[in-house]
Amino acid sequence: MKARKKEFGILTILGMTKKDFNRLIFVENIMIGVLSILSGLIIGLALSKLFLMFTSKFLGVENLGFYFPLKAIALTTICFSIIFILISFITPKLISMEKTVELLKAGKKPKKAPKISISLALISIFMIGSGYYLGLTGDRYTQSFVPYLMVGLIVLGTLLLFNQFSVLVLNLLKKNKKIYLNKTNLLWISNLSYKIKDNARMLFLVSITSAVTFISVGLLYSMKTNQVSSTKIHFPFPFTYVSMEGNQMEFTHLSRIEESLKAKGFSYGKYEIEYIKDTMEGKKISMQ
Repeated sequence: MKARKKEFGILTILGMTKKDFNRLIFVENIMIGVLSILSGLIIGLALSKLFLMFTSKFLGVENLGFYFPLKAIALTTICFSIIFILISFITPKLISMEKTVELLKAGKKPKKAPKISISLALISIFMIGSGYYLGLTGDRYTQSFVPYLMVGLIVLGTLLLFNQFSVLVLNLLKKNKKIYLNKTNLLWISNLSYKIKDNARMLFLVSITSAVTFISVGLLYSMKTNQVSSTKIHFPFPFTYVSMEGNQMEFTHLSRIEESLKAKGFSYGKYEIEYIKDTMEGKKISMQ
């Protein structure tokens, strides 16, 4: 919308009323929203089969067949439709308040130099480092607020990283004359300072979304790699037969299990474990 201010100014001179302007922006945003939702759903459905194959491969689960998620499609359509409708109503309010002359001169206005705070730039690195430290050492803490603190530090630190620290680094490069005045460095460093200022929020959203995606994939992979070892620790016996006191069919059941194992050619060992029930304070606790 910022890039089209001059266009809006010309349309205003040609006789476009405020009502026509609001209708134009509203229709454009609705069209973009409909196309975005449809293309997103189509691409998502097309790639969902690959995701199911990937999931079944890592989890070792078979028969994760393709299905048509009507509830997810409806929820996605409703939520994003509400978002695009709100944007369509809010966007005209941000542009229509400016005068026609200001709209025509929008493309010629020099951009303001991005402002930085050294303290905020350093705080961003501290917050990101602290957040990932809590993530790596989370098993040491029992407080329930630690995961929320970790996420908050990383999210806020990432936002400050693009808004403050990246601009600080570019300003330091500008002060280094050997680097800044070498060949075309003067052009790309200067342009990058303004580009980062304009796109800091988008870079922040992309970074957070990518981080969530990679963490989810890593969690999925760790579930697969730890599945076998965890199962062996918690369930060390391939077959377990539990017999309560007074079970008259115990010998018969054990004989059938042994006959079945011998018939299939399995070699096995038998282990007997006694369980004791503690009924203290009315709670039954099984102890090995």
